[in-house]
Amino acid sequence: MEETFSYSDGHIWLYESSRGCANHFASGASYLVTFFNRIQRLLEVGVRPVVVFDKITADFHSRVLHIAYVISSLATHQLLNHMGVPVIMGGSDGEAQCAELERAGLVDGCITSDFDFFLYGGRNLYKNPTSLVFPFHSGLTRNRLVALALLLGCDYLQGGVNRVGIVTAREIISEFSINDDDHALTILDRFGSYFRGEIPSRVSDSNVKKKLRKAKIVLPEGFPNADIFMWVFDT
Repeated sequence: MEETFSYSDGHIWLYESSRGCANHFASGASYLVTFFNRIQRLLEVGVRPVVVFDKITADFHSRVLHIAYVISSLATHQLLNHMGVPVIMGGSDGEAQCAELERAGLVDGCITSDFDFFLYGGRNLYKNPTSLVFPFHSGLTRNRLVALALLLGCDYLQGGVNRVGIVTAREIISEFSINDDDHALTILDRFGSYFRGEIPSRVSDSNVKKKLRKAKIVLPEGFPNADIFMWVFDT
């Protein structure tokens, strides 16, 4: 049966095809060949791709990179149009657009190397065009995953929380996420308040919780920043 996939990170395909090619933007051949070959492989196995690009903004790193990205994107759009492949210009983040398409039942998954796709509510991620699917059945709700990403570091909080690794982050989520529908902000606010001593410890506190209270963690000022959650959930 033919399937439809939303492919985000058109800009990352541009980046991947340009690595090792100093004259990438001058010749134009490298990235166009990359897109043609990858799309052709998908079509040959019965996958109907939808390519999603991030919105082009004037503050895209620098004026030179901005202009180069615009030129490359337009040329790629023309190629994909000739191949009969739909192209969508996403909002502020292509992964958010892909997750929205998946939730609406318009696509079956997303081919991307950016796991932020899960933060926007995506469920099925393909690491590359030939990989097996990574279904979102880890037991982590979207809110817990967002909280985990902010603790460890993501696009919205580079570097995450100092001295928090994957084990500590999972312990924080486990100890301070009470209900399945707890908002990510609520989870991290509980932890921050407990860690700073704003919430008193109790005799019934688990050993893990007591350990977290004494951990040498350095919370960013104003943690958790409510503005970050607005960006994630409203993107």
